[in-house]
Amino acid sequence: MGEDPFQIKTRYGRPRTLGKVRSTVIYLYEKYKDVYPKAVELANREGISFSELVSRALKEYVEKHYPGNPQIPLQSLTGEIPPAKTLEARITARQLKKDLKLLKVIYAKKDNTLYRYEVESRVVKLVQKLAKLNTILKDDEYQDLIDEAAKLLGI
Repeated sequence: MGEDPFQIKTRYGRPRTLGKVRSTVIYLYEKYKDVYPKAVELANREGISFSELVSRALKEYVEKHYPGNPQIPLQSLTGEIPPAKTLEARITARQLKKDLKLLKVIYAKKDNTLYRYEVESRVVKLVQKLAKLNTILKDDEYQDLIDEAAKLLGI
């Protein structure tokens, strides 16, 4: 019976407390040469190993950036909600929020120029688009924003 490839052996003969690990080599580029000594010092101050520090940093980075490049995943081909619709809803909601802020300023100034009507018509179109996307996504994530816009427009 072969040895477990994930069995941890230290030179002191004591087992690791954090469980099994996978050995990985990390190369630091020359432009990051000042990072390594600071990282080692930080790990020592926190009472953890350098490996634990790197593992935590990697975990934090993955949680923040996963899944990475926003390409169309295979789920869009399997009949699930297309990610493109989700992205479109986010973009529409972002634009609607900007236009609602602008419209509030216009209303506060009691401006009745052509610009006001242009912004109002744009808001109406964005609300209609977001409402349609919200029904497709079936999670009512943007319903509060739609209600806020409808209330502001008096619809």
